[in-house]
Amino acid sequence: MENADTFDITAVCKELGISSRTLRYYEEVGLIESTKNNASKRRRYTKEQIEQIRYILSLRSIGLSIKAIQEYLNGDGSIKEIVNLHRAQIEASIYDKLNEVNMLNAVLDSLDEGRGLAALKAQDERVSGGSKAELTRECSMYIVNGELDRLYSCFSQRLKDYMPQEAFGKIWEDTVTGLGAFLGLGESSRDTVSNGAYEIYYQVLVFEKMKTQLKFVYNGEMIAGLWVNYIGAEKNMHKD
Repeated sequence: MENADTFDITAVCKELGISSRTLRYYEEVGLIESTKNNASKRRRYTKEQIEQIRYILSLRSIGLSIKAIQEYLNGDGSIKEIVNLHRAQIEASIYDKLNEVNMLNAVLDSLDEGRGLAALKAQDERVSGGSKAELTRECSMYIVNGELDRLYSCFSQRLKDYMPQEAFGKIWEDTVTGLGAFLGLGESSRDTVSNGAYEIYYQVLVFEKMKTQLKFVYNGEMIAGLWVNYIGAEKNMHKD
């Protein structure tokens, strides 16, 4: 050290357990600053700058991306909002991976029983409802994207009469207010109690601050009822 007020980059790297390359990169992207020595041109750091580095390393240790940290340091949201967003993104990816694992388990079961992939596909269409499961996902995206004309083409006439399109749009707008950005589709499933003319499907939507679950009730090929619940707190959109 050349003085008691700043610390050489080598000493800082040793104390924090990181490489000089990492420090230089953090400085290049604007996360930290250094104090250059006029004589040697080597990077040096004040105690305040070292504490800033410690804080950034803490944020990185919980999985936050460089971009997320940049946004936070630039004042784009509180640290709680940033962490909630990161958690929601992880949860969305977990749902996707669990669906993939379930599909692979079904493939392995089918192969072990000597039924082959063709039999698995036929069974999946019988169990999941095939086209209705796909329609549930499509209609969920119609809702998220505000494509209400396409959504209403799947509604029964009774549901259209009960819930005019303009009213539906206002209800959905009120529902998602404060939930943050839409991150993607979560878990989808068919209710095992579905029977007779009515079938029930569920679709989870993942937002920054909370997940919601859509409940579709089918009468034949048309949607006869639609609910939306906040995960952990029920709130009916419509009950037919």
